[in-house]
Amino acid sequence: MVMTYLREHTSIPVPCVYHWGLTEESPLQLGPFIIMEFMEGENLGDIMKKPTLNEADLAILDPDINEAKLNGIFEQLTSLILELSRQEFPRIGAISKDPVSGDWTVAEPPLTYDMNEVVSFASFPADHFTTMQVFDRSCDYFAARAQYLQTHLETQYTAAYDAKDITWGRYVARHSFAKLIPMYGMVDDAGPHRLFCNDMRPSNVLINPETMKITALLDFEFTNVMPAQFAYDLPWWLILREPGIEVSEGEAGKQRFLDLFEPRKEQFIHAMERVESRSARPARKPLLSARMRESWDSGRFWFNLASRNSVDFDQIYWQILHKEDLGEAILDTATLARKEEFLERKEVQFKAYLAEKQSDTRFDE
Repeated sequence: MVMTYLREHTSIPVPCVYHWGLTEESPLQLGPFIIMEFMEGENLGDIMKKPTLNEADLAILDPDINEAKLNGIFEQLTSLILELSRQEFPRIGAISKDPVSGDWTVAEPPLTYDMNEVVSFASFPADHFTTMQVFDRSCDYFAARAQYLQTHLETQYTAAYDAKDITWGRYVARHSFAKLIPMYGMVDDAGPHRLFCNDMRPSNVLINPETMKITALLDFEFTNVMPAQFAYDLPWWLILREPGIEVSEGEAGKQRFLDLFEPRKEQFIHAMERVESRSARPARKPLLSARMRESWDSGRFWFNLASRNSVDFDQIYWQILHKEDLGEAILDTATLARKEEFLERKEVQFKAYLAEKQSDTRFDE
């Protein structure tokens, strides 16, 4: 649906989808399938990353990359991001096209990459998402996310009980996140909301290696209409390394990430400014480049990132969002009073998990 919409309403180069279907519709019933246009080009991530002897190494931006070439890449990407950010809708959720009227609407809840991951790999109860809805306001979406993060902690038996202070820290982080919504989660609260692709990273971009012109953007399967402030963020992938991976290594990892990210942040914003100055479309104030800078400077970038990332949520909260002068003070008495009961429940869950694991014959094979 998103790829169809983009072909109809933007100049963003995406493949044409010829046909798709579920397992029972495939010739050999091997699984769901999609048939789309072949797009020429090479993986942009491979061109931008630092060469390594081991292909399994985590990608990181080549520090010796030609700066003129990188500026050209950034200008093309900023142009595409700017165009995507201009796609406005009145509600937050998944878009669909009415087969009769041809109108595009938001009639279903959002389906995100993070939702898929926690169900597939973290024992999250999929039926929890059946209660989700479309959202009219950003604050309501973030409140639902805060509740979802708490449910994730409650249901993740395999990795949610460590030392008591770590386990309690996870509890505090999720409840504190909810308290941060009035501070960080109210930008353009009532909309319009904007189409947002969290996965528009270089590894999902094709480029002609000779002309260095982008030929296609791929992987829009978890693209939704989201709170507008997501579209106002700098891309998290500017150095190709995921921020959560870096900050998970403590203060040293955080500083290493910032030292690498900050110069590329400025380079990307300047590229956006150049694209905006050449745009034939009347600029809406504040400009997207200014919004990106404000999001970074205010810390909203990290709030938004944490809200979308269950795996790295705790590291982002404690390394970036947590305020030392507040501590547990932002939590109400009733929340704090549940500490011992929560820790006991998590310990019981974890012991039950270990017992089940030891008795499961599959682990002996």
